[in-house]
Amino acid sequence: MVKVFRFAGVFVLVLPLLLQPARAAQRKARWSQFQAGSQPTVVMINDGALDPAVLRVKQGTTVEWINNNGQGSVDATGESFQSGVLKPGDNFRYTFDKRGTYHYRCRLEDAKAEIAGTIVVTK
Repeated sequence: MVKVFRFAGVFVLVLPLLLQPARAAQRKARWSQFQAGSQPTVVMINDGALDPAVLRVKQGTTVEWINNNGQGSVDATGESFQSGVLKPGDNFRYTFDKRGTYHYRCRLEDAKAEIAGTIVVTK
């Protein structure tokens, strides 16, 4: 009986040490997924403004525009991306695979206005 308790005591002390590398690997995997840009970064189109108007992201990041305004579109200068028509509540996603500075315009048909935005993609 004493041997069983002794084994259980040693097991309780050693188990956390055995699990520590696995936990570190899980944290590292979650961090690398975040670093790779797997989660979209959001630009809100609200009341005739972009939030944020200038966005810095890492290469490989997906940016999502969400239209909380009237009908409009998101179009890059140089036509690297175009959303097409976005109705209220619609969204558009684009993945920035190349580094550089991307200028775009958000055209709002209801307000007959354009809003300028910039995405800066770094390594």
